[in-house]
Amino acid sequence: MYSRNVPHEVRHRLNTVSSFVETSSLGKYLGVPALDKAPKRGDFNYLIEKIKSRLSGWKAKQLSLAGRITLSKSVIQAIPVYPMMSTSIPKSCLHEIEKIQRTFIWGHSEEGRKAHMIGWNQVTLPKEMGGLGIRKLAPMNDAFLMKFGWSLRMGERSLWAQVLRGKYGRNIIEHGEVMICATDSSLWKTIGRLWPFMTGIQCWDIGNGTQISFWEDIWIDKKLRLREVVETIPDDKRNWRLCDAVTEDDNGPDTPLWPGERMGNFSVATAYQYLTGVHLREYEKKWFKIWRLETTERIRVFMWQVLHDRILTNWRTAKWNLTDPYCSYCEHMEETTLHVLRDCPLAVEVWQHLLEEEHRGRFFIGQLHQWIDLNLSTSIGIRRDLDWDAVWVTTCFWLWKWRNKRVHEPNHTSQWKPWSFILNLVNEYKYTKQARETEKPCQKELKDIKWIYPAKGWVCLNTDGAAKSDTGIAGCGGILRNDNGIWICGFSKFLGNTSAYMAEVWGLYEGLSMARNLGIERLEVQVDSEVLVMATKKDGTGCTMSWNIMRRIRALLDLNWEVRIKHIFCEGNRCADVLANMGCNQDAVWMPYQESPAELLQVLSDDFR
Repeated sequence: MYSRNVPHEVRHRLNTVSSFVETSSLGKYLGVPALDKAPKRGDFNYLIEKIKSRLSGWKAKQLSLAGRITLSKSVIQAIPVYPMMSTSIPKSCLHEIEKIQRTFIWGHSEEGRKAHMIGWNQVTLPKEMGGLGIRKLAPMNDAFLMKFGWSLRMGERSLWAQVLRGKYGRNIIEHGEVMICATDSSLWKTIGRLWPFMTGIQCWDIGNGTQISFWEDIWIDKKLRLREVVETIPDDKRNWRLCDAVTEDDNGPDTPLWPGERMGNFSVATAYQYLTGVHLREYEKKWFKIWRLETTERIRVFMWQVLHDRILTNWRTAKWNLTDPYCSYCEHMEETTLHVLRDCPLAVEVWQHLLEEEHRGRFFIGQLHQWIDLNLSTSIGIRRDLDWDAVWVTTCFWLWKWRNKRVHEPNHTSQWKPWSFILNLVNEYKYTKQARETEKPCQKELKDIKWIYPAKGWVCLNTDGAAKSDTGIAGCGGILRNDNGIWICGFSKFLGNTSAYMAEVWGLYEGLSMARNLGIERLEVQVDSEVLVMATKKDGTGCTMSWNIMRRIRALLDLNWEVRIKHIFCEGNRCADVLANMGCNQDAVWMPYQESPAELLQVLSDDFR
């Protein structure tokens, strides 16, 4: 393969001398096109052909909407993922794949098009936000490639990173910027395009503070830039002297953190959320409830359409001038979603046999979303042994199915006692699921877990951290005991707003510092976090968010004393857990205990047994 600048005469002469054959393409390497220039749509047409060949073998007409959604997510969307991890696929190719995906989901065929009942932007939201969890391919491609940029940002030293940094880097680490030239590779241009976005959302773990902009960067726990809240600072609190708050230089360099992840490490999933703006949206409880219903996936998908008020009723098709809006049974009432599922006499008769009499009044009032909220949050059925929400959604599904059969199948006969049929279905699903769960019973072994005494001549340090889920307020605590279990000293510390993992890291650091100051030479540390134990090892990475404090911990471990750290069960770490929770609620930042506080007496007594 030659550059375009090599004349044809030179190419011919070189081919003759070397006996090599000239080619215009290097083909594929590990299943991905090996390109010597910017990717073009033609290079990735094989993805479209592969998807079409898969679709040709499926009988889409015989699949339900739920089945088509499942296949779409597991097959169609999965095919381009592998090449997207390393290559910027042309958007025209990705849009064509999404078009195929949309038409398959909504049931298009050669016989005609089908209505797309819910827009693609809504479909591609997470399930908890009213979507189906299908991801848009273009931002997903960017999220995969952003991982390369973040690895370079964090100083990755593997071969690929050294090649990119050596050829294009131009002091990327020192200045934190990426320069792009017209002759650069497609991958580097993509990294350069995503770099401003990536560095714009990054957070910081403060070290010596030399790389962080006080006002412009995100370095506080609330993930805010101070310039965004400066107007809320009271006048009497202004005129800060920032030079009086300079941090110590021995804290090490500032560490970039990836936002949205508890551990601060890069995640393709959160990168996608930030690229699409999903992180700015709120979760809605009703969607959680719908997707966790004890029923079939087919019924869940139907209820997803109901919550969007997007089932194909006469009222909706009338908006497209395809039919009149009236109910085929009532004739004078508009066939809306609520009419079909609740107010039509055909539905009322069924509901009357499923509802407790005292609840019938409020069941038949309210608009669609009020009615949905009522049935998802209240138990009003006659069968107390069955979950009402499961009975309700199953009834809605079959009311809609029977209506369609009544309209489109002339020979259809009505179900005899439909309420009994529905209750039997719900009951069968319940017991089938229970039977499957008990087929392979989990063999549990009961163990008496308690605090473990250290070896003779050693001192035991137990530490723990805690963070309140409702407020985010955290604390840590620790206790030192000798090899006979006798109290030496303890501590609790208030940490403010941080994560549970960071609280555990701080607990270990404070405990090691306390033990070192007491002159202890042989120390056994017991913690209930395996992640923390791994992070203390020299080759352990742990959480990016804790790098600076972990440097201090490793420095303490490297001093002239014997320290061994082991993981234990939470039940054996109860004393440290109590102290950590005390730290969450105390007024003072640091509380040392020369004697056991009253809150610990019972737990200490249990440890001696």
